[in-house]
Amino acid sequence: AGAGGGMAPPPPSGGAGPCSRDRELNRLHVLGKILYNKRTEEGLPENDAEEIVRMSHLDAPQLLSWVHENFPDFLGEDAIEECDRISAYLSDAAALMEDGSGFGATPSSLVGVMGYQYGRVTKPSRSLGFHQMRRPQEFDVDKARTMNLIELQYTSARRSRESRTQEPRGTLIAEVLPYSRALACAGARAGDQTRALNIMPRGWHTQESCRGMSKMGF
Repeated sequence: AGAGGGMAPPPPSGGAGPCSRDRELNRLHVLGKILYNKRTEEGLPENDAEEIVRMSHLDAPQLLSWVHENFPDFLGEDAIEECDRISAYLSDAAALMEDGSGFGATPSSLVGVMGYQYGRVTKPSRSLGFHQMRRPQEFDVDKARTMNLIELQYTSARRSRESRTQEPRGTLIAEVLPYSRALACAGARAGDQTRALNIMPRGWHTQESCRGMSKMGF
């Protein structure tokens, strides 16, 4: 399971101003402390999980999404059991989010971060060096989902005005829109009723289209 189960994407940065750059550097600094997972001579994590989480200024869904997206790159090629163990901790952390998740050292964020710290017990055979952190794909998936729901609401409102009917969203998705698409593709023409049925969404948003929007700062 993903670390986020419905995590919302962060708000757009609105440009690369000084505050935005500071937040970015702070996030990368915190993620580095978590993922490189330096240890003391006694073999314990060098960084305190609670302190790291508070430093991040991220809520639990965002923080764990970044960890979930990037942690496999910090494991050895044969660290299958470690990957499974860490994934299980992140899934537990996601389940804890159902009771609410805010900023600071919440139970979900601590379970996820400490699960990684203690779940990764071996060092990769290769040198990690500098790692370019990847933006979580989940952010773009959630953005596409939100924008598509808005598109459905807009389409439903248009249909209600044209046909004087109001379908539940499930009926609109599973029955009305596929039927309308079939009529449109077949070129059916049956007066006002068909024109109402042919009211289709203006377009669907995908993970790829939302990723492009994110790169432009939206």
